[in-house]
Amino acid sequence: ASYSFILGSKDDPLYTIPDSVKIFGRLRVCTQNGTPLDSEVLAPVPNFPEAIFENITVCLNGTPISDHGRAYHFKSYINKNLCIDKATKGSSLLSNYWSDDMTESGLKIDGANLSKGFKERATLIEKSRDVFFIFSPMIDVLNTERYLPPRTQLKIDLERGSNNLSLLSPNPDLNLKIQILEINMLARRFTPNNKIYLENEKRFLGGDSYIIPFTRNTVRYRTLHSGVLSTCIPSIFTGTLPYHFLVCLLINEQLCSLDYNPYIFKTHGLKSYMISKNGVSIPQEPIPVGGNNGSFLRSYTHFVENTGSQIFNSSNNIPPDEYLDKSFFIAYDLTPDKCMGSHSHKPETGVIDLHLTFESPTKTPLTLLILANYESCVTVSKDEVVLDYNT
Repeated sequence: ASYSFILGSKDDPLYTIPDSVKIFGRLRVCTQNGTPLDSEVLAPVPNFPEAIFENITVCLNGTPISDHGRAYHFKSYINKNLCIDKATKGSSLLSNYWSDDMTESGLKIDGANLSKGFKERATLIEKSRDVFFIFSPMIDVLNTERYLPPRTQLKIDLERGSNNLSLLSPNPDLNLKIQILEINMLARRFTPNNKIYLENEKRFLGGDSYIIPFTRNTVRYRTLHSGVLSTCIPSIFTGTLPYHFLVCLLINEQLCSLDYNPYIFKTHGLKSYMISKNGVSIPQEPIPVGGNNGSFLRSYTHFVENTGSQIFNSSNNIPPDEYLDKSFFIAYDLTPDKCMGSHSHKPETGVIDLHLTFESPTKTPLTLLILANYESCVTVSKDEVVLDYNT
């Protein structure tokens, strides 16, 4: 199922504030035949109900702007987990049903040892009660600080995903469905001072363009078969290179089974890692992942410093005890001054390979989830919308 919203048109004189866009509505979880839940041991994931959408696409005047990686649920969860501070997670983000339970670190849901977070979230959907929701889509151009100009049609499509990525249960055989009872969109729009409006309109109709810079966020998957001890994953990026990227490891069950939590990211026996960019190793020697005896601190420091933080004066909100236990990421900030894209740099081109070494041959196939950020811009004129990935 999918839901579409259209805002504005080529004759519409209003400006639109992209980061004001909200999706809100009401849903319920029930059995596949529509009967209410009874005594099922069941809970939504920490990023519910936003996680029910596998993909959210945005078009401006018919031109697709957003990524087509079909992993919006992961993108939303990871961005919130790394970019929103603990105080906000414990206050206003609760309105998005965010759950941040440190004891919830097992991949497989154990019915005999359910976490506090699981039990609290279970009350949200028990007896198929109505769940009211509201969230801001974490989609590229919707997060720009610029306004969308008049005569621009904004189209947003929300595509539903699998229930396995939005619900958790120790019983993988439950046959469930999520019914969206209402869904709506809201956005702030305005008309500026008449003199400014007329001047902008004159320039626009005369052939001038609006340039809207934004951060393009993409999601890609790579797979590793079982029995891998050391490997090079070639060309995870080619052409224009991202200024930042993250890699996390998942087992296949996390992507397809109700009794596995898809939002727990373990090391899965990874011993060390590094990348090579255009044939140059970064760093010169592989970074050891380490273990809970303290040997993980070099890897943790690399993670912190490559996610826009510094050990002494800022944080990415992942403490050391959570890093190996449930939030392990390979992170690289490729900007020259480690600014995480806070100001513009000329993008690099080339090839990036990823080198991984495990403690022992992998016992199960692994899926690599790769999130990357690029500096991009979209140019809107009266005749066309042009997306530039090489800004």
